[in-house]
Amino acid sequence: MNGLRGKSYKESEFRAKINSIDREAYFRPWCKEIKGLVNVPVMMVGGLRTFELMEEIIKSGDADFISLSRPFIREPGIINEWKNGNRRRAACISCNQCLEALRKGEHLWCVQIKAEKKD
Repeated sequence: MNGLRGKSYKESEFRAKINSIDREAYFRPWCKEIKGLVNVPVMMVGGLRTFELMEEIIKSGDADFISLSRPFIREPGIINEWKNGNRRRAACISCNQCLEALRKGEHLWCVQIKAEKKD
């Protein structure tokens, strides 16, 4: 089970190739709708990579919290960088190869890092 609707993430709302801000926060409309229907804190997921966008989502009230996963696989220290003023965009592009590695019984790691080192 992947937590999304569909038999696999390829048949769900999941998006890969998060390589620009316009591809980020793809669950934002859905999250905003849910936030208006419940009286509990709501956490947004879905391709979030840009600090300023995440900050704007919280300030606008579209979500109470932001959830990150794949960016931490690639860059475990990204929050400390943001805290120290380096507000660069997280490098993860949501290729989902980290999940595929897990499914093959490999350790959790960013496959893209190894690919970049070859270039």
